[in-house]
Amino acid sequence: MGRIWRLVGCVILAGWLAACSGQPTSVIVEWSTETEVDTVGFNLYRATAPEGPFVQVNDELIPSAADPLVGGRYVYTDSAVIAGQVYYYELEDIDASGARTRHGPIVVRAQATWPAWVWAIVAASLTAVAALLTAAVAWGWKAVRRARRGD
Repeated sequence: MGRIWRLVGCVILAGWLAACSGQPTSVIVEWSTETEVDTVGFNLYRATAPEGPFVQVNDELIPSAADPLVGGRYVYTDSAVIAGQVYYYELEDIDASGARTRHGPIVVRAQATWPAWVWAIVAASLTAVAALLTAAVAWGWKAVRRARRGD
């Protein structure tokens, strides 16, 4: 991700993005800051249209980094999404005086993933293939040893 530098109040937002997590019905939203002077924390909002309405997705305030001069890196997993739906996210920072600043929106389409039972079949198949390959290699080495001994 390229860096996006914006001085917004007392927070320098280094960049943020949203991506599908690979898990069914979840989107991972990530952001980082360069500084967070007087920042108390963050809220994340989601909508299904660019103009909203935006609804807060985090239950509690996401606390700011321990060192306000260094900033922080944040990850939030939004598990209340529907595969195939386009979502718009806005990030809000809140400072010590209660002032709120919104950033965004950014857009992401929640991708459908294979159901868990498909992954279980794939895992079982890979395990079976590994067992067969192990047996084939062992058999091959036995055949090579027999050939060398003249059996």
